[in-house]
Amino acid sequence: MASKQIDSAPGGEKRKVSKTTIEDRRGSSDCCGRCTKLVRNDDKALLCDICETWYHVKCERIPDEVYKFMSEEEAGSQFTWYCAVCKKGSAKLKSYIKKLERMQVDLIEKQEILQEEVKEIRETVKMDKEDFNNVTARVALLEAKAVDTYELTSKDRETLQGLNARMERAETSIQKMKESGSIKEGNEAQGPAGGHLLATQNKQEVMDMSAVLQELNDKKKRENNIVVYNVPESNSNMFQERINHDRQIIRKLLSTCKVQEDKMIRVLRLGRKMGARRFAANDTSPRHCELAQGTSGTEANRPRLRTIKPYRIFLVDTCIYYYVHGK
Repeated sequence: MASKQIDSAPGGEKRKVSKTTIEDRRGSSDCCGRCTKLVRNDDKALLCDICETWYHVKCERIPDEVYKFMSEEEAGSQFTWYCAVCKKGSAKLKSYIKKLERMQVDLIEKQEILQEEVKEIRETVKMDKEDFNNVTARVALLEAKAVDTYELTSKDRETLQGLNARMERAETSIQKMKESGSIKEGNEAQGPAGGHLLATQNKQEVMDMSAVLQELNDKKKRENNIVVYNVPESNSNMFQERINHDRQIIRKLLSTCKVQEDKMIRVLRLGRKMGARRFAANDTSPRHCELAQGTSGTEANRPRLRTIKPYRIFLVDTCIYYYVHGK
């Protein structure tokens, strides 16, 4: 805030002011912002601290006591004065500042909320990463088990070949003994009890070997069987239509694995639907598919884990398990 002071020219005379028009006064910073008249040095006037425009005290209706107090040097340096126009603008500016302060507070609160959410997301990502590592470790374990199973199957195949050879030699030996009469001579030499004991031992040995061979043959048949999970359920109430639905999905799977359709012997449901969930779409029982022995395409997948979209294939024990990715 500043007040207009008297400025005397040399010789003690007041400074002469040239006559100007009202239009010229409007553009001059020394013109009154209210009456647009020139503010002379001896006029009582105040300078607005915002727009820096002079105003006559009379035009602004400021008492002489207030003007005298504000004109003092000490008071003038401590107080500010605004014109009526700037007061309105400052009031709006003050409301804008308060609004901005409220917006700033809201933004700070939202920022804190976002920081908490980011923290939770990071923790979730960390947990998901740990779960992924666990799944990766389990997959590696399944791969190792699949390799072990393949090695055991190879050993069983060698054992089966050895047992078949022993069985053939035993049958050949027994046949030769029967043809040569050695068994009869042994029976006569050792008596009825000795001959019966020898025949019983030979018969038991043959039966044991037959049981082992039968078990290995059954295991051999199951090598190419598959178990399919997450198969979409049919909504039909007809038993035959549900069977055809399952066979169609298995055919698609076999086609993906490049297995001939005629190698599929039959498809069976493992388990049965019970109660109100009898035909529920989310009740997916496993399907067991029996394939012909020596089916190509499934044995190639046995040594390793692999994914064939939309099926996931891995091996457990003597069966190949397929998971159909359901929605």
